Amino acid sequence: MKKIRQKPQEKERILSQQRDVFKEHFYDLEKVIRDKGIQQRDTWNFDECGFRIGISSSQDVITMEAFKSTKMLLETNGDFISIVKTINAAGETIPPLTILKGAQIMHQHVSRELHLDPQMLLGVSESGYSNNQIALDYIKHFNNHSSHLTHKFITYCFENKIWPYTLPPHSSHVLQPLDVIVFQPYKHFHKKRIEVKVRHGTDDFNKVEFLHYIH
Repeated sequence: MKKIRQKPQEKERILSQQRDVFKEHFYDLEKVIRDKGIQQRDTWNFDECGFRIGISSSQDVITMEAFKSTKMLLETNGDFISIVKTINAAGETIPPLTILKGAQIMHQHVSRELHLDPQMLLGVSESGYSNNQIALDYIKHFNNHSSHLTHKFITYCFENKIWPYTLPPHSSHVLQPLDVIVFQPYKHFHKKRIEVKVRHGTDDFNKVEFLHYIH
């Protein structure tokens, strides 16, 4: 017998983890790659991940007091940022797209002091996530470097010989390489950076701080 930790998970995600569904997905993907003659350098994967700015995780601390728990200051400004990363099967990447929650990009978001990647794209949206227009703009940016499947998006892709291929519904936590390999460590080190800043007296880890440390 062995004790393991049980974690809550959405019903749709649990039901989506069917071996037959995954096998069919990769069979169809292999057929598309073979029929279209797509090479490794032309096989691209991109994904989007959201970050709640300034939100850390619980941590253990050592204290001389007889407290059962303690509190850490938390800025509740509601800042939200999402990042879109793209990588191909040969290991090549293109500059990321960073989407800020808001109406416009402010001067402090592009300050030289942040030492941002000059090729990184910055965008804004009400939600902090991509929308139909941002998705179309990004696919054009991607094409120059050679889940918003609107008619314009699909048309642009086909006209430029880009063949979109989506993952099975509710399966990104298992099948999306960028989600598993890139974004989970991103989130981990985002939280660690917040913890370090709090210990040094910072109580406001905002979008500017995030942009400085994320590159």
